[in-house]
Amino acid sequence: MGDGAAFNGGMAFIAPAAILPLFVHHYTSAGWVLGLVMGLFMLGLCLPQPFGAANAAQLSDLWSSVRGQFLLPRLALVGMATTPWLPDHLALPGFFLFFTLYSFFLGFQIPLWYAFLAQFVPPEERGKFFGYRGAFGGLFGLLGALAAGWCLQSLPHPWGFGSCFFMAALLQSISYLFVTSTEKEEREIERPEASFFASGLALLRENSRFKRYLLSRIVLSGSTMATAFYVIHAKSLFSLTAAQSSLLAIALVYLPATLGVIWGPLSDTWGARNMQVGGAVLAGVANLFILGERSLYGYLALLFLAGCGNLAVTQLDGKWLMELDEGRQGAVVSFFNLALVPSTALLPMVAGFLSDYWGMPSVFAATAGFWLSGGLMLAFLVEERGISPRPRKA
Repeated sequence: MGDGAAFNGGMAFIAPAAILPLFVHHYTSAGWVLGLVMGLFMLGLCLPQPFGAANAAQLSDLWSSVRGQFLLPRLALVGMATTPWLPDHLALPGFFLFFTLYSFFLGFQIPLWYAFLAQFVPPEERGKFFGYRGAFGGLFGLLGALAAGWCLQSLPHPWGFGSCFFMAALLQSISYLFVTSTEKEEREIERPEASFFASGLALLRENSRFKRYLLSRIVLSGSTMATAFYVIHAKSLFSLTAAQSSLLAIALVYLPATLGVIWGPLSDTWGARNMQVGGAVLAGVANLFILGERSLYGYLALLFLAGCGNLAVTQLDGKWLMELDEGRQGAVVSFFNLALVPSTALLPMVAGFLSDYWGMPSVFAATAGFWLSGGLMLAFLVEERGISPRPRKA
């Protein structure tokens, strides 16, 4: 839990939904450049995962690999923290360079992270684990967002954004210390005998319900196209300062995350699929109302509802993806996220062009369409408990 608190507290200082779009907006108002923030972030998280999974499947000592691989994103953050002091013509290229490295390093280690969790989180408690970890992280993320807003309000450029980036590096380094100090459990994990790609393709052939879940999530992940534009739209619509705009991340990300203490345990009882369908519908309706909202408080309430829906869908992915045969989590996680690359990485960039030519409302309308259509697919195509865990050995 300490890892989740420190990591999310650090992410609040470089939130892709708030702080980073504001940093890019300081240099340019071009929508396609703003879209690069979420596009590159999701591309980095998803694209390296097959290679990370192949690596994780061959490791005999996960703990030693965790110590080495989990350090790399923190080093990229230190480099990113220097970019606000670069000359204007170098600041954005330098930022995107280090941000891309950070995202790709995170993506490479995600399969290792799931294999690491599988060592000590029992299947029957994983919904509660992800819910409580998300809530604890959301609370510290909320505090981090408040601190980030104070930095942007009180410190002139480049010190405002620079201090945010340095705080992100510091807190995520503390997260690294929590992870590497986790007590090692000696439990034998079966390793797939087939190659990584053969194992992944076999999974797609064998489990038709997983394929339907994957198809539904590909559509749902198109909803990321609006993520970088909520804050920029509010900044223009309500004449907010950068510091005030950054605090919108509290409503969109961190307050919803604290509800993990509710939806995490509920998913163990009611089912992850049912919770995700409800979240998708909630987020879709919220985006439709955002189209015509002209009150700041109403906008905040709609962001909160959209954030609740988003968290219910994305956070419970972990519960589904870990309910697999021991030793295959790396394959399924990486194949799952790799399949999301076209929508999660490309559509935020498409959203930038939409906002440039047809305005921000077109982005929110398209986002609502992805939420609602993906939620319907999930409801009618996927049975609850669609991925069945192998019985635990005595």
